[in-house]
Amino acid sequence: MLFRSDITNVHNENAMLKESNLTLGQNIRREENRIRSTYEKLISGSLQYAQDKDPHISGHLRRVSNYTLLLAKQIRLMGQYTDILTDSYVEVLAKVASLHDIGKCFLSDEALENIAQTNEEKNLQKSHVTLGSRLIDRMVVNNPDNLYYRLAKEVVLDHHEWWNGNGYPNGLSKEEIPLSARIVAVADTFDKLTDKTLAKARSFDEAFNIIISFSGKQFDPIITAAFMAAKLKLQTLY
Repeated sequence: MLFRSDITNVHNENAMLKESNLTLGQNIRREENRIRSTYEKLISGSLQYAQDKDPHISGHLRRVSNYTLLLAKQIRLMGQYTDILTDSYVEVLAKVASLHDIGKCFLSDEALENIAQTNEEKNLQKSHVTLGSRLIDRMVVNNPDNLYYRLAKEVVLDHHEWWNGNGYPNGLSKEEIPLSARIVAVADTFDKLTDKTLAKARSFDEAFNIIISFSGKQFDPIITAAFMAAKLKLQTLY
């Protein structure tokens, strides 16, 4: 009888533990969904603000997000950076990629439209990456373990760094540059080259060849290889 009683108690305790774990799992998922929704609203609000300032920018931001998603998937398909490019990483990266130029909202139209001639004008235009980075710090809780915060910060601050170290703002090189920023750099440059709202828009083939010519200089060679491999898919998005 004592043995049966012990077995019954253990069974009841296991049932209670399973129920507790189930409730805990549901609460965790609920909290994760709430946090995800909050960050997505912040992103959406920021993009709306950018669009209000420049009605033409929404198309650019959307396309950069699409190109980023395509490149990240292609890189993973080729077996590169698979330890980093998890499903959640790729999903969040595609969303925050559209924030890459959010710092330009703090610059005047004159500063953005004029072709920079002096060092002072060039530095003013370059400041959009640090201004955007500060905005991310204010929008999102500063927590490197938070994927939304980390990737948004990397993309905004480092998408103008060059593989050979000649970029800005910190002259990072090669894998010192976060993977997220290296992917967005290719997506951003390609779309700026082909943006049909600009007078000097290049054809698809011209822009494609320019990106490839800067492999190992401005861009990570692995990412430009993925860019080449995804040519037909890029043409469809283009």
